[in-house]
Amino acid sequence: MEADLELHALGLGKIIGNLHSLELLLREFLAKTARKVDPSCPPMPSILMLKVGDEIPETPFTNYDDLRTIIRRYNQAIPSSAHALSVDESVVEVRDAVAHGRVLAPVTGTQLYLFKFSRPSAGKVTVTHAIAVTEEWLAQERARIRKECLKVLKAHELVDT
Repeated sequence: MEADLELHALGLGKIIGNLHSLELLLREFLAKTARKVDPSCPPMPSILMLKVGDEIPETPFTNYDDLRTIIRRYNQAIPSSAHALSVDESVVEVRDAVAHGRVLAPVTGTQLYLFKFSRPSAGKVTVTHAIAVTEEWLAQERARIRKECLKVLKAHELVDT
């Protein structure tokens, strides 16, 4: 029972890791394309050298844009001939559910559940996500997000050439 819960929690962690990877790839792509369009755009800093308190320029890599905005900017930046490399915005729904949802397991259960609620309106909320975190759901979402990462990697190749 506990082993099942640990596997599901690990699966959620892998999804979070894939989402972070997707965002990083999108930001790198946008920073590269910004420098191609405007050579005066500051280069990406050597991230691993940064320390708390360092001040660096705001760029597509460092700005405060949310994932949905980044995906939209990326989708606009890729050439129209590369439409197949557009990133599916619905990954933001998974990201928001995992980031802002409630994960629970019944005391006697072997499975996690993920619930997310809307912002309140007139004292009520709407259930926006009610997900049984099964091995199938975890594998499907990991594969879906990985597919989006691979699209952005291909787009990087277009920018590099």
